[in-house]
Amino acid sequence: LDFGAPGLFRPFATHAFAKLPKKPGDLAATSPERREMLERLAGDAAADGLVLPFDLARAAWPLEEAWTGPYARDSLEAAGTAMRRCDRACVTLEHMRGAVPRADARRFALVSHLFLRCLPAPALDETNFWAREMSRATQTDLLFLLRRCAFHAAAA
Repeated sequence: LDFGAPGLFRPFATHAFAKLPKKPGDLAATSPERREMLERLAGDAAADGLVLPFDLARAAWPLEEAWTGPYARDSLEAAGTAMRRCDRACVTLEHMRGAVPRADARRFALVSHLFLRCLPAPALDETNFWAREMSRATQTDLLFLLRRCAFHAAAA
């Protein structure tokens, strides 16, 4: 007996799953009690979606006073952390677009606030924040996060 042959397995499969729908759109054969229980568990179809709170103020630089991370709160790594928080907030707002009023405007405002008001602008002198020595990993991380935040601003 060879169960690997396509013709031999088909009768067994149709016999074992006789109660499953035969075509797309058909309902499975269920008892009325089971259907009533499933409808009760499914709940109201018109109920509002769950809106998760998200602290948009955490996407700021320098980091909060209580910061106890492995680097200084006003370092390049901290700027990466602020951009990462901004990216996560923008992704959350994008996913909750239907539940949060003006989610796209909030995303644009968040990215604009971080880059125009919080992070220091590049300067041409030696005191430039962005001209500090950094590792290749930090540079790659900052460029990746800069790209993500730019995409969020452009998509909003």
